[in-house]
Parts: sequence; C-alpha cells; structure tokens
Amino acid sequence: MDKTSPEVEAGRESGPVEIGLPEMERLLTGGGNLFLVDVRTEDAFLRERIPGSLSVPRGVLEFLIEEVISEREAMLIIVCDDGSLSRKAVLTLRVLGYSSAYALQGGLFGWKRAGHPISRGNPAAGDAPLSWRWAHGEGSRLIRE
Repeated sequence: MDKTSPEVEAGRESGPVEIGLPEMERLLTGGGNLFLVDVRTEDAFLRERIPGSLSVPRGVLEFLIEEVISEREAMLIIVCDDGSLSRKAVLTLRVLGYSSAYALQGGLFGWKRAGHPISRGNPAAGDAPLSWRWAHGEGSRLIRE
C-alpha cells in the first residue's frame, strides 16, 4: 500500500497548488481578501521581499498563521525564493483549512525576473493594503508592510 502524508493528500484533493504571476496580477486588480505570505527566514525577508508581503517563516507557519491571518477563506499567495518551499507550505495550509492558498510560481526569483519591485530592510508601518494599491494604479509601488 502506498502511504502518503496528509499534506500530499490535501493537495491532491484541492486542486492546483501554484499560481502564475499573470494570474496573481489579475487577482490584485480585483481587490478582495488577498494576503502575500513570505515563508523564507526572517533574515531573507529583511534582505529582499515582494512589497506588501507578510513574514511567516516556514518553520513556524503552523504555529503563527492563525494569529497573522484568521480568515480561512482569504486567498493566500505563498512566496519563497523559487516556489519549492512555498508548494510544501501550501499543502500544510490547506490541511489547516486555508483552502485558497497558492504558491507563487517562480517565487521571488520569478517576481524579480519579471521586473517587479522589491523591498529591503524593516517594513514600514501603516501602508495601504497590497490589493488596494494595485487596484488604484499603484502597481509599481506595491506596499503592505
């Protein structure tokens, strides 16, 4: 008998785990309940990240995600360097009830290759939500930090 983890089974049952950059951009223009979650280490997050992303390192994801994002129906786009860690995080999140969690295909590397901006250093407080900035024509200055 082939034995698989609950995360793998959840991924099989709940459809694709990745979202492409064009689809993410389309969702951002629609507004709504969208969160960008960076699962890399905090040091990596501070070095460079997608503007507007929240830092929830993969090693503590299961323990902190409910404190950071309590709305299980919210769409979560999970980011790492290349998408590999994000895909695993998505499967875990789906087991936890976040059925609209997706890994950004290509991760931060893909984001940068597409010419999108990155942020560095400590996040600024009080910035407008990522989806609001994108929907109001400020896509080149996406900030939700």
